Amino acid sequence: MNFAKMLCLGLAAVTFGVAPWQPQAEAKVKVRAVKSPVATRARDPLMAEAWRGGQQLVMEGKLNSAVRYLRRYVTVMPRSADGWFWLGRAYLAMGDHQRARNAFNRALAVDPYYPSLQPDRLDQSGMPLWPEITSPM
Repeated sequence: MNFAKMLCLGLAAVTFGVAPWQPQAEAKVKVRAVKSPVATRARDPLMAEAWRGGQQLVMEGKLNSAVRYLRRYVTVMPRSADGWFWLGRAYLAMGDHQRARNAFNRALAVDPYYPSLQPDRLDQSGMPLWPEITSPM
């Protein structure tokens, strides 16, 4: 601020009884909530049933693709018991029992009564029974 402006503000302050050098009240800034792309996609009707794509990949035996797809899906839809279930099936078919168990536990955390993960449908180790899944060759 140059000297002339300071002099004018000082004279205005003396004339009108206002101190020009007092800090001004902070301006209220209206902040717009930015929608997260994850939240937007979660409400997308196509995302609600997208786990079926992962299911199809598992059934076709494209397990690596299924895992990549379903991991992305459960990142967007972490409250999808179906997504976690099918991710667990993909891991189980790949022989990765620890990750399969983790995915099945996540499915049960979302839905404790998930039909395929009930005690009467599990083997002695706690893994779901499916005769159609065999280990990859």
